[in-house]
Amino acid sequence: MPLDGRSSAITSAPDEACQTVGPSELSNPRAPEWMGALLIPRLTRLTQLGSNWDTYGAPPISRGAVAFAAELVGILADQVADLGVPNVAPMSSGGVELEWSAGELYASLEINPAKRSWGVAYSTPAGEGEELDPADIQPFITALRELVSRR
Repeated sequence: MPLDGRSSAITSAPDEACQTVGPSELSNPRAPEWMGALLIPRLTRLTQLGSNWDTYGAPPISRGAVAFAAELVGILADQVADLGVPNVAPMSSGGVELEWSAGELYASLEINPAKRSWGVAYSTPAGEGEELDPADIQPFITALRELVSRR
């Protein structure tokens, strides 16, 4: 179940890493406009990376990780005003990394390709990095709000 209790179109069906995810598969009618215009195309492009995309034997980017990334950003955008588009990067594990930054502050989500899980980290205003328990997203939301307030 999603973090906010809403129903989700994402299922626990086996991942189809080699198939491209289309924008319509990632749409969310409640999402901010920038998700459809900027984030979804970036996430969709990640699914076009084939095996060995990094020349070190990385697997293709997981469709499940891409879909879960879109879902998480939608949930976070509901919780954090003016969240904005994160930087999107493929992970050599087949997952997806999302990162927001403002000056020296950052907040990062690493979406695991194998299951609906993620790792979270952020930097404090004092420049200290901290990893958070992904089972409790509230401290991450607080960190994102702090980051957005410093833009």
